[in-house]
Amino acid sequence: MFRLIGLFSSLWMLLSVSLNAQPVAPDSIENALRGALRFIVEQQIRSTIPEHQYAGEWPSVMTMRTDFMLLGKPDDVYDSNCFSTASIHNSLASAFLKRPDLTEIPPMLEHAIIRMSDFYSDKGFNFWPLLPQNKPIYAFKPTDSSQLIRRPVRFPMFLPYIRKAANIVNDNDDTSQGYTALLLYTKVQKALGREVNFTLKLSPVFNTWRDSARDSQHYYNLIHFDKRESGAFLTWRAYEAPFPTWNVPRLLVNNALFLTPMSTLYPYPNTPYMPYGANDLDAVVNANVLSALAENNEQTAAGIPEASQFIHRKVKRNDWSRAGVYYPNRYHVHYATLRAWSKGIKELDASAEMIKKHLIETQFPDGSFHSRKIVNKEDILQSTAYALNALLRLGNPYKNGLSVHVEKALRYTFTRASFNRDQTCWDGGVFFSGGTVIRNTLYWKSDVYTTALMVESLVMYQQYIKESITF
Repeated sequence: MFRLIGLFSSLWMLLSVSLNAQPVAPDSIENALRGALRFIVEQQIRSTIPEHQYAGEWPSVMTMRTDFMLLGKPDDVYDSNCFSTASIHNSLASAFLKRPDLTEIPPMLEHAIIRMSDFYSDKGFNFWPLLPQNKPIYAFKPTDSSQLIRRPVRFPMFLPYIRKAANIVNDNDDTSQGYTALLLYTKVQKALGREVNFTLKLSPVFNTWRDSARDSQHYYNLIHFDKRESGAFLTWRAYEAPFPTWNVPRLLVNNALFLTPMSTLYPYPNTPYMPYGANDLDAVVNANVLSALAENNEQTAAGIPEASQFIHRKVKRNDWSRAGVYYPNRYHVHYATLRAWSKGIKELDASAEMIKKHLIETQFPDGSFHSRKIVNKEDILQSTAYALNALLRLGNPYKNGLSVHVEKALRYTFTRASFNRDQTCWDGGVFFSGGTVIRNTLYWKSDVYTTALMVESLVMYQQYIKESITF
């Protein structure tokens, strides 16, 4: 046994010297990984308290960075949403499929997948659950608690306008993450030797909502010079309110009157609402849809070339900070795009090469990556976690020349880890935002989300190390 350990250590040192890198010691990686799983197990909600928390999910917080008209003052408030639960589930499931000895993971997935069913309706998933009205929607009518609407569980919405606007329609972002979760959950069950079948062609689910034959364009896409009728996947799974004749002056007037029923931005009571009244295109949303299609072995589905081209236009223009309407972190587009590419979306080959170049060029000497100052004070840890995962998705770093960049990023994340008793945690950064005018004001963070992302990265890293050591 000791001879085997000595041989492994010798090979590890040889590997380090030959690659001019300083890997984190294998036992440190394994201890951090196991500690992270213990943290995620402990953080998963075990009991439901209606309109407060729900069994199977993990904590995330809605963060108001500054005062904002209609929304309120700076605050951090617990939130229940599909996106964070599905994303954590997917990182954990992906890790388990590479390391089936991580037996802590399947029980967590069981609870999470049950919770996620609460967000499903009409072949799609919603960001928020259906909950009773808890405050008046009308100025002079009492609250109707029998009426279910989509809304946050705890965030204080002081104005009827915001309560109506929170009742959002289903979206392709949560739908892609939700279906990916179902697909990965099925693969995990099969890996455990259980007979579970999930057969559903996803292309028709997403193909209905694409950027074609539209009488409108979202102002965010307009000001960022996005091509009209791109054929890429839209964010929202609903019909937008059409203009009689769409043009820029009409759009400007429409947006200026957003507080009045004369505007398509105006929300109505108990009516599912499309934010800002017009559908939009988001590069990260499109990458998430591509990942779901690839996970279901639909790499030739309709819409993939157009979505890939939409993403490539953002990448080619170095539009890293604004490529995602709902994703202000600069490196989320790197992570999401390479996640889709690594699953077999070959139309993203050119984007992958450009992203690789950008990752190499923008890494700081200490191994970290930085977003804009306005995004959670440069969101350094979250940016580095995304960049590390993206680097690993480019393939074995000991074969493609990225080992030094991976090692530096990994060492930096270890300097930012919290080791408490037998648990490991990485503080959460921005993983989602309110989009457009509030994309840098209202956003979501989760320590578990970031820690689960690191779990997935650590397992990928271990796999590459294992492949690189030959006896």
